[in-house]
Order: sequence, then structure tokens, then C-alpha cells
Amino acid sequence: MNHPIVDMLKAYFKNEELDINPALEKELISKAKEQALLPFLYYVYHKKEYRSYYITASITQEEFLKLQTELTEFFNKANIKHLFLKGSVLYGLYPDPALRTRGDIDILVDNEKFNEAKQILLDNGYQMLPMESQHHIEFVKNNMMVELHFLLFDEFCNIAYFKSPFDLAIPIEKSYYTFTNENFFVYCLYHFAIHLKMGAGLRYILDFYYMLKKWDIDKELLHSKIKEVGYTHLYHNILNAIYYLTEEELDEFPKEDISFFIEYLVKSGIHGFGKENERDEKGFSIKNNKLKAIISGTFMTNKAFRVSKYPRLGKHWFTYPLCLIHRIIYLLCTQTKKLFKLLFSKKNKVTKEEKEFYKKLGI
Repeated sequence: MNHPIVDMLKAYFKNEELDINPALEKELISKAKEQALLPFLYYVYHKKEYRSYYITASITQEEFLKLQTELTEFFNKANIKHLFLKGSVLYGLYPDPALRTRGDIDILVDNEKFNEAKQILLDNGYQMLPMESQHHIEFVKNNMMVELHFLLFDEFCNIAYFKSPFDLAIPIEKSYYTFTNENFFVYCLYHFAIHLKMGAGLRYILDFYYMLKKWDIDKELLHSKIKEVGYTHLYHNILNAIYYLTEEELDEFPKEDISFFIEYLVKSGIHGFGKENERDEKGFSIKNNKLKAIISGTFMTNKAFRVSKYPRLGKHWFTYPLCLIHRIIYLLCTQTKKLFKLLFSKKNKVTKEEKEFYKKLGI
């Protein structure tokens, strides 16, 4: 497909400099923002007006790195197992860390010590934000966001493969862990698959490219793990997309027309289909597993989530009825409208066409 954001990425991988088309400049900047690729503008077009995007990304990355170091010091001192997720690891694979922008730090801690980790952050100037999530709590410090995870994913998205995350990781320093290369790739693949249901951007393809390019990965082991989680077709789509953008073959895969996949990623943004990029005939924003989400969120079937909501009562089975009564009353008073919208909105119903399209995507 022809789109300025795709042309920009192709030029980046070929180390070419492009001239900006004035008629397309506004669209290019808007799409680069949606795709979290603003620093690439300066790399490819070298316009002085784009330098601010790169400088801002560099400064932000440095601030995140300082915060990551601080978090590791806190949790190592308290003997709390922790590992960083997503961009907090991937930035180091890019030739310039500023190119891998991120909006927060995602860090998973041992859920048995989650409340201790939460208290450490509160005691050290982190402000906890009011939010409703089944796998993390958000904090902010110096205008920088931190997502403190007690689970990798919402419980209704979890699969057996990720039941014990630290069993998939290796210790680096004291209580600081990291996934093995193959397991981190599978984690990113599964995370990508979840986001694809609501739209996901091109930056994910760059992440996969650099993981395959820079890491020593046992391909046979990786293939078996990807097959285990059920995303071999999606993996082949990713390899085709990498080849489309870079002309590099980083693994064996059946070559297929990938234009529909690239088009879907372009029409979306890094955070899915939103107000600035409305859905169309190939942009489905679907909420799957609605019933599972409602049940797990209401009845707090996961202990880690329950404890995050009720630190003192949620730990024990005999106090669960008290937690449940309070939870149901709270949800009835505050979330009834949202519940009916989730259950009965036509926008959330999966059509036959959408199911076929998602099958084509590999999810």
C-alpha cells in the first residue's frame, strides 16, 4: 500500500533521506503521532522543524531510565521479585533509544508482595491514580507514569502459558528478573494479539523486527512456544510485514500478500482506533470475552486482583463474602450504565465478517 508513514519506515530501514511532500506533511505528522513514531521524522526527513520531536523523545527516555533504576533499587532492597515489560526492555534494542518512545513504565512484581511494593512507591513520592484494572495499578511521579502489575494481563485474557511469569524469567541482579528472549517474544506476541482486536500500530512490527534482529533466539524453541499459544499464523503475518518494510527475512515463513495487514495497522494507531482515526470497513474495534471480563471483574476470581482492591480483607478466603458484597454494591452504584453499554451495544457485537477478518489477521 502507498502511505507516507509506510514510505518513511521503508526509507528508515534503507538509511535513505526523503523529501517531504508538502501536500502530505500534515497527514504524515498526524499519523506519526498516532503510531508513536514522531522521532523517525527527523531521522528520515532531516527537517529542523522535526528536531524537537527527537529531542523530546530523548529527554523523556532519559527520565524513564532514571525511574527504572530507582524502581529496581527499591525492589532489590526489599527483596521483591520484579521484571520490566514492553518498552522498558525494547528501547535497548533500537539503534537509538529515542526512537522507541513510550508513555509509561510497565513493571511486574511478585503478586504475593504486591501491597508491599505499592506501599514502597507511596512512601517514595509516587501518587496512585484512581482507575479500574484487573492487572495493574497506575502511579505518577514527576509527570511520568508507572504501571505496577500484579498480573501480566487481565485475568480473562490470561492463559496457562503465563500463569507463573517468574518461571519464564531468569534472575539478573538480586530480585531483578527478565524474561528469556524466547519468552519475552511470546509475551509481546500475545500482547500484540490482544491489542489487534481493538487496533494496533506499526511500531509493534518494529519491535518484533529488532527482537529477531538483535537477540540470540532459538528459532526452533520459539516456534514451539508460539504454536503452544496458538499464534503461528499471526507470527507469519508479522514476518511478512517485516519483509514488506525491510526486505529482510529473519525466519522462515510462507510469503503472502500482506497489504491487508499493513493497511489495518496504518489505519489504527498504537493505542487502537480512536476519535482521530475512526473505524471503517477494515477497522473493527471489538470487545471479546465480555462475559468473562464481567464475571472476573465483579466476583474478583483472581486473588491478586482482589487483594489490590481490598489489601487487608482480600488475602483471606473467609473475608471474601464481605469483599464481594462491597464490590457488587460499588459496581451497581457506579458502573451500571457502563455494564449495559458493554452487554448490549451493537458496536461490541462480533459479526461474521469481523470473525473472518480476525482469522485472516491470525487472532
